[in-house]
Amino acid sequence: MDDQISSEAQLSKKAEEEMDSLKGDNSGKVTIKTGVLLKAVQKIAAIVNSSNSRPILQGIYFHITPDQIHLRGANDVFFLQTSIDKDDIIIEGELKGLVIPAKKFSEIVSKLSGVNTTLKFDGKQIIITSKGAKLTLSGESLAMFPDLPVITSTTAFDIPSGALLEMYRQTVYSVAKDDKTPILCGVLHHIADKRFSCISTDKRRLSRRFYDQEVDIENVDCVIPEASISQLVKLLKSAVSVKFTIDKNIAVYETENEILYTRFLNGEFPNTERIIPKMFTTKVNMIAEEALAVVQRASIYTDDHGTTKLTMLVNPAERQIRFMSSNSQVGSMKEDIFAQKAEGDFISITLNPRYLHDILSRLNPTETIQFAFNADTPFGLIVPSLAEGNISVIVPVKDHNNSITEITDFTGVVQEIDLFSERAAEYAEQASEESTDTPDQDGKADREFVSDASLT
Repeated sequence: MDDQISSEAQLSKKAEEEMDSLKGDNSGKVTIKTGVLLKAVQKIAAIVNSSNSRPILQGIYFHITPDQIHLRGANDVFFLQTSIDKDDIIIEGELKGLVIPAKKFSEIVSKLSGVNTTLKFDGKQIIITSKGAKLTLSGESLAMFPDLPVITSTTAFDIPSGALLEMYRQTVYSVAKDDKTPILCGVLHHIADKRFSCISTDKRRLSRRFYDQEVDIENVDCVIPEASISQLVKLLKSAVSVKFTIDKNIAVYETENEILYTRFLNGEFPNTERIIPKMFTTKVNMIAEEALAVVQRASIYTDDHGTTKLTMLVNPAERQIRFMSSNSQVGSMKEDIFAQKAEGDFISITLNPRYLHDILSRLNPTETIQFAFNADTPFGLIVPSLAEGNISVIVPVKDHNNSITEITDFTGVVQEIDLFSERAAEYAEQASEESTDTPDQDGKADREFVSDASLT
């Protein structure tokens, strides 16, 4: 974030100018609920790089105001700020705060046993007390820490955190993991004609998810790094709504308690519309959890190199699907399933089960998905039913099974019969009959008593 972060020389000069005032104004103490402090500190410490070449960025910006405490961390990709509200703090004295070493601060707070923790500031020194523990740390001037980027854009909209979370969960997994093509190491945020979509690809697979509501802003294209998206996935789980602002080179996410500033990736994202098939020769529908269970069983046959192949044979005329996987050193699997719906031509295609698992494990287990194939194009398509336009594309794998032209000895069942439940019913019926035929013991005893009495 070089264009947003001031140089070390500028920061040092700024720090020197405020050094004297800091000593006078940074004296006092603040008491915080230990659990609240721990949660905030760990959230920021997790994104701080303890080996950052700039020492100041190895710390947590701990800024005290009359109403809140702001904790901020930064790395090469994004800034993250979280806040502790006044209900959880008691401030005594004139305090500003310090930049506190993130790793040591996190370790100390995580080991405190008191209900409350007090931080006493005296210039650059901090005395930490909780229950019977007393520890000290040295910090740096707040002025040494980079300022947050200045946002001037009005391109912004609110989106429910749950909606954005699902868009990110279902796209972040298919970003490129190497930097040979840096622009693919992030998620494209595309807004056109008031439709907002997220797209990612690593050249072997592609994911696209749409937000199902219109957004009233101008057209935008920006690529946000995978590191920022992964952090946002964590934050969005506990948020209700998000304000998403897009500036020239920066995006800002504001939730109830956190703010994340992230840079964009530079470059031109490929036109993915060109590689998405428009026509299909074979379509087959399944329940997501059923397909996922098959993929998980196929993954048992991963070889020593960590690779597995899963072949799908589809006979739409009979609604038949056969899944096959094998490992010469372990064994093989074959599983036959009836499709909910199928149409088109017979096809045999081999896919990477790990890629399938990445897709299926992020979908609603009970939803219907569609596998769509075109024999003339080198792609397999999975269409979730969440919203129109949502797709996942996988490049098939070459395999000798792709030459198979029919399914023989199909063993799929429409509904499995539970033989043990039938046996239990038979046992219950037999027990009922036996109880009817057996004389009542109490009745027998009464008859014997009467018989003995008559003899006397």
